[in-house]
Amino acid sequence: MPVKPPLPRSRKKKKESSLSGALPPLPGVITLRAIGQEFDVIYSPGVSPRTTFSESGNGLTLSGSISRQGCAAVLKRWTSGKARSHFPAWLEQSSRELNLPYARVSLRKQRTRWASCSPGHTISINEKLLFVPALLVEYVFVHELCHTVELNHSRRFWALVAAFEPNYKALDRELRTAWRYVPWWMCKPGSGELNQSYYRKISVPSA
Repeated sequence: MPVKPPLPRSRKKKKESSLSGALPPLPGVITLRAIGQEFDVIYSPGVSPRTTFSESGNGLTLSGSISRQGCAAVLKRWTSGKARSHFPAWLEQSSRELNLPYARVSLRKQRTRWASCSPGHTISINEKLLFVPALLVEYVFVHELCHTVELNHSRRFWALVAAFEPNYKALDRELRTAWRYVPWWMCKPGSGELNQSYYRKISVPSA
């Protein structure tokens, strides 16, 4: 495969400038719809080469080196902590209510799935669900817990889902476009993450 020659210095600067101008800004507000919380983000530049965060009330302060890359990494780390604080207990509560036990839970940053259930009944939850409305998160949990009984998408599986969530078809349709709630800094640049959501591939029976 031929290798493209490097851009002349002036053209390279121009291209980099146009690309940076097209990038979305760092967030001023972060809304975690799943848990009903909203945070004002404050940026406090400092001499430290590192970027750190501190949370107080509904405020989140990023200090130190205020670069896009550094801030995005810190915001991801902060989001991971929020997911660990809420999702395992939420899944456990849903499991008890539905009487559908699972083996263990893991939190990840999947690119194409909101969640998954392994043959050993380990449920992996996408941390990006924090940005999705709570009703959709609950539906994802019901969906995956039903996989502990039916590890497929057969009619038996959907009948089980319907027994716990009669409105599953409408929720499933809404979930297919829920990637729009996920902020850019949670996704790998240029990956198109969640635009082709796992749930787009699921065939929900019409009857």
